Amino acid sequence: MYFSGPHLGVVSDNRLFKLYTPPLAPGETLLGDKAYCDRALEHQIVAPIKARHHRSLLDVQQEYNDLHAWYRASIEHLFGYLKRFRIIGNDVSFIIVIHHDV
Repeated sequence: MYFSGPHLGVVSDNRLFKLYTPPLAPGETLLGDKAYCDRALEHQIVAPIKARHHRSLLDVQQEYNDLHAWYRASIEHLFGYLKRFRIIGNDVSFIIVIHHDV
């Protein structure tokens, strides 16, 4: 798991990824949701296929999305489990220590 932050204010996951890209090995990719359907990220993130305006997905594309969703659901279930035991959560607290040289 890669962590960056805290990031103050409201910032989309997509923008955070672009600003603070985790270190990836050559050929390594990440699994992302529909927020990451961005051509600029397709070499780093495996995202579901979005249907074009007023068009349905082909059967093979829908099968791909179903498989993709299964893996994403597994990850989201893990996050839910970790949050239940406060291993990770939405509350962020930190202490700032300022040392004054005398």
